Amino acid sequence: MPELEPFQVPAPTPAKKAKRKIRWRLIIAIFAVPLLLLALGTFLFRVAYTLRENQGRQEMSEKLADLQWRGIAVDSDSISQQYIYRTSDEKAFEWAELINAVESLEFRERTKGIPTFDPTVEVDEYEEPFDTPENWKFADAIDNLTTEFNHLIELSRDLACAPHPTCFPIFFQASETHLPEVQSVRTVARLLQADCQLAMYQHDAARAANDIVAISELSKHIDAVPSIVSRLVGIALRRMSLEALQLAIAVDLLTDDQLLEIDEILMRYCDIEDRWKQTILDEMSLNLPVFVTPHLFMDSDVVMAPRGHDAVYFIDTMVNAAETPTDDWGQFLRFTYSLMSKFDKDMETTLSMVDHILSGLLMPEFNALATAVINDAQLHRQARLAIALRVYQHRHDQFPRHLDELPKSTRQLVPFGNDPFGYRKDAETVTLWGFHLSDNVKQTPTLPPATDKTIPDAVMNRKVVWEMK
Repeated sequence: MPELEPFQVPAPTPAKKAKRKIRWRLIIAIFAVPLLLLALGTFLFRVAYTLRENQGRQEMSEKLADLQWRGIAVDSDSISQQYIYRTSDEKAFEWAELINAVESLEFRERTKGIPTFDPTVEVDEYEEPFDTPENWKFADAIDNLTTEFNHLIELSRDLACAPHPTCFPIFFQASETHLPEVQSVRTVARLLQADCQLAMYQHDAARAANDIVAISELSKHIDAVPSIVSRLVGIALRRMSLEALQLAIAVDLLTDDQLLEIDEILMRYCDIEDRWKQTILDEMSLNLPVFVTPHLFMDSDVVMAPRGHDAVYFIDTMVNAAETPTDDWGQFLRFTYSLMSKFDKDMETTLSMVDHILSGLLMPEFNALATAVINDAQLHRQARLAIALRVYQHRHDQFPRHLDELPKSTRQLVPFGNDPFGYRKDAETVTLWGFHLSDNVKQTPTLPPATDKTIPDAVMNRKVVWEMK
């Protein structure tokens, strides 16, 4: 044993390092358990989601079966069959001939430089489509056009006035359905419009009356196509006919027999009746295939499962809209606003937005559509009143002092709201006015709507202010 010197401290003995253990339990608790819980949650969510989606698809199948039982089309094949059933192919060849003619390069070349056909022609925006001033600068061009294509004008009148709407060769593909014939009929209407305008310029009452009738009758062929777009085009065609009638009545061109013949046609559109219901159900039927096979209409190569909850919501909303009564226009319009409010409220949550994504894309603006339909009926009522006033003047050599002096059946033609159409008789002129129903205007104004060029709505107002001398 070594001897220690005084004050010498013994050297420490080196300590052995302790071996650190890996705490696997802690690692598992920190990482594995949350991952396991996440996987379990994802699995349970997928199970719940799948069960919920299967439930939605089952409800969709039941809804579609119920619609079929009620005779409502649910796919492209059945809506095509319904369209064929409600139309006639008796004049199909003649219609094809007419449409090919008005869409031909020759026809397009010949219509250059003529308003309504050629968008490059500058016209006064304030000028009505049927205005024909004394030195009408388009008279010769339109005379040449209508003379060259008189056979098409005669064919158009004949086809338009056929008792049954024609069956256009439409291939229905839900929201991808193309309607070229609908646009072609608008071109036919423009040809009749040009002929009618020239007839009024030349004071040819019979020709003008035939064109007014034909333009209005064209709309029934378009209305038969199961689509909201076609219904709006039908309204536009009838509006065109009424604009021609407005001028013809203003210049006192037509005889009583001609006026009463036109009146019989206008009578069909003074009430909404089942036209609203058919429009909504047709639009629903046209779009239902999108919910069953979404990938076919979204340019996707990935097969997408049916949108069950989406379809159920869409069907319930559309059927509810279709079933609303249309006799009381005020109640009818309020109901359509409530439908849109409910839809906005239903879309407030993220789940609802996901569930109803296709409904949000395909649901029509019910209140806007209802407003257009009411305005169509309202303007036809005003036109019938104008006819009654002119006939009264022909038979009594003067206009009535008040609308109450007209026949009872005519006095019942009232607009939206609580007030009747406006009527004023001056020394030389009478004025019958209405209004365009909108969010801001829901009542006949006390005075005729302003038609001065300085008023932003002057062009629209002129359509509801009928003046006669």
